[in-house]
Amino acid sequence: MDEKEEGRLKRRFLELANTAYQRMIPVFSDFLTLYEQDVFLHMTRELPPVNYKLIGGCPYVERVLIAFIPAEWEYELDIPIDIIKIAPVNSKFSDSLSHRDILGALMNLGIERSVLGDILLDGNTAYVITLRKMQAYICRELSRIKHTTVACTVVDAANVTWRPAFQEITGSVSSVRPDSVSALAFRQSRTAIQAAIQEGRLFVNGRLITTNACHLREGDRISIRGLGKYEFLGTSGVSKKGKTIVKINLYT
Repeated sequence: MDEKEEGRLKRRFLELANTAYQRMIPVFSDFLTLYEQDVFLHMTRELPPVNYKLIGGCPYVERVLIAFIPAEWEYELDIPIDIIKIAPVNSKFSDSLSHRDILGALMNLGIERSVLGDILLDGNTAYVITLRKMQAYICRELSRIKHTTVACTVVDAANVTWRPAFQEITGSVSSVRPDSVSALAFRQSRTAIQAAIQEGRLFVNGRLITTNACHLREGDRISIRGLGKYEFLGTSGVSKKGKTIVKINLYT
């Protein structure tokens, strides 16, 4: 995303916040990438006096929408999110369905990515988080993925038991810069991680990082193309050798 696109995104956030403030009603964005969320969180001081909440529909998801809420709003929010369970009609004869297969089938229906949240895979069953306005269309139109006939049903978030698989890692690093922490996460040398940064393969919260100057913050999500992804859980003290003890969740 270049500066022009980022500027448009910021203006859109301000437009939504102003609508909530002026009309005294909750207003919702589309689903946002980690990068778009990061842009928003760095401009919250520019907003009019409204509250905001990031909502993804399920725990552990990456893509969320923003609810802009009038400061004096006293009612329960009606969150415009539905979860669609997509499962093979006959699991015995089903193809092996990947995240890419599910997303591709949805895109082939002419659906914009911004109206879809995370796609959670549990074997050959997928839970697709979507804006409510798209739910009926998806359930009506999506009947086949690859060579597999599928059925779509709307489910309650409480019935979605999906959890990401990760390994918690604790270790000591010389700093909380991306190269040091990523070297611990992926069992690589700092030199190898620095090369990945120079090659444009390291992202923090969806934002491309081209230098090693930044410090990671608790809750940051880091990915390196070709290696994987982890969440930085923060620091928990100093070792006897004066190094910083950190915790991370490495997604497996």
